[in-house]
Amino acid sequence: MKYVIDNNSISQIFKSLYFEFFPTFWSGFNSLVEASELLSTREVFNEIQRHNQVLQEVNNWIESSSFQRSHFFTIPTVVELNIVRGIFSINQFMSSISKKNYLKGYPSADPFIVAKAKVIEGTVITKEKYCENAAKIPNICEKLEVRCINLRTYFVEKKWKF
Repeated sequence: MKYVIDNNSISQIFKSLYFEFFPTFWSGFNSLVEASELLSTREVFNEIQRHNQVLQEVNNWIESSSFQRSHFFTIPTVVELNIVRGIFSINQFMSSISKKNYLKGYPSADPFIVAKAKVIEGTVITKEKYCENAAKIPNICEKLEVRCINLRTYFVEKKWKF
């Protein structure tokens, strides 16, 4: 099974699972990334850069790894971009782009995450929760019939214990 991880879950990992204290986790994490079983999107990396969330830790991790940044933070394909366009054609999901980001030309990573998962028949990992009539990742996933879980469920599925 393949997973696509959201910025909030990446930030949670980098804020709490320090390299020097959780080497077993990072070894497993890197193995999944290298096997393309765990992915994210370029737009998530752009969000991390814009908000400076764990940016230095992410950059340190990328530099110490054997893979390229684009191997984990993937560039959207044409098929994914068409799915993103379809997501934004639904009024409910247009609000996933805040007005401030829209005016600055910053896209929301959310539809790109769901589109990637849809194309690879994967599962989205996010801290967001489903909320009736909202423009959150779980709502978009439900509409596109993409499985969506939180980080805890991911760890349970991987049977990870540290």
